[in-house]
Amino acid sequence: MRLGKYALLTAITLGLAPLAHAAATGADDSTSSAYSNGWQSTDNGGTGFGAWTLNPSTNSGTGGFFMGDSTTNGGGGGAGINAGGNAWAMYANSGQTTDAFRSFVGDLSVGQVFKISMDNGWIDGTNGAVGFGLRHFDNINPANRLEFFFKQGDSSYTLRDASGALATGINFTDAGMRAEVSLNTADTYTFNLYMPATNAMPLYTHSGTLAGDPGTGIDHFRLFNFDAGGNGERNAFFNNVAVTPEPASLGLLGLAGMTLLGRRRSRD
Repeated sequence: MRLGKYALLTAITLGLAPLAHAAATGADDSTSSAYSNGWQSTDNGGTGFGAWTLNPSTNSGTGGFFMGDSTTNGGGGGAGINAGGNAWAMYANSGQTTDAFRSFVGDLSVGQVFKISMDNGWIDGTNGAVGFGLRHFDNINPANRLEFFFKQGDSSYTLRDASGALATGINFTDAGMRAEVSLNTADTYTFNLYMPATNAMPLYTHSGTLAGDPGTGIDHFRLFNFDAGGNGERNAFFNNVAVTPEPASLGLLGLAGMTLLGRRRSRD
C-alpha cells in the first residue's frame, strides 16, 4: 500500500518530533567574557544553556565561587582543566555546601552527549564530596538521574544511578578529568571518563539505567562541593561544558525521512 503525500509527511513529522524537543547543542568554558569579573549567579556564557544559579549567591568565608587556576589544588601541578589560564572554582568548608545549577535549553534526548571537565582537590571534611549530577526538576523537587563524585574516605570515585552507588575503581586524582554521558534511551546511558581530561581514549566506561522515575527528562545539571575543606588545596574546579548531538543516531531518522520523500517524489 502506498502512502499518500500528506500521510507520508505526517509520518515523518511524527518520527522527527522527539528531536524537536532535544536540548540545544552548545558549549561554554571559562574563556567567555561573561566571567571576566568572576563567576556569579545570572552569568550566561557560551551557547545552549540557561544562566547559572549559584548557591550561596554571596561568597563568605565558608563557601563561594571564583575564577582560578585548576592546577593549584591538591598537591599542585598536573594537567588541570584550564581554558585561558583558569576554570570555574568552588570552595566549601565548615559543613557548607556550594552548588552551581544550570539548565539545558530543552531536555537531553536519545543520542545526545553531555560533556564536562572536573578537577577536585583534596577532600577533608567529614563526608565531604565533590562532583556533578544530571537532574530533572518536577516543579516540586529536583531529582538526580545520575551523579558522579569523590567522597572523603572512599577508595575510588562513585557513579550513582538506579542501581545505587557504584564504585568505579578509579583512584583519586587532582590532575583533572573529562566525563561524557551519552543517552542511549530515555532511561539508559553510557558514561565515559577520560583521565587526564586531554586523553583520547576513556579510562573507564560504564552503561546503566538512570535513577528516578522512568521517562523523566534531564533538564539541568548541578555542580557541588560539600565541605571539601579550607585552603586552596581543597578547591573544586569545573570547565568545558557542552551538549553535542550524536550524528550516527540523530541523523539517521532525518536521512530516512529525506529518502522516503525522495522516493515519493520520484513516483509522482
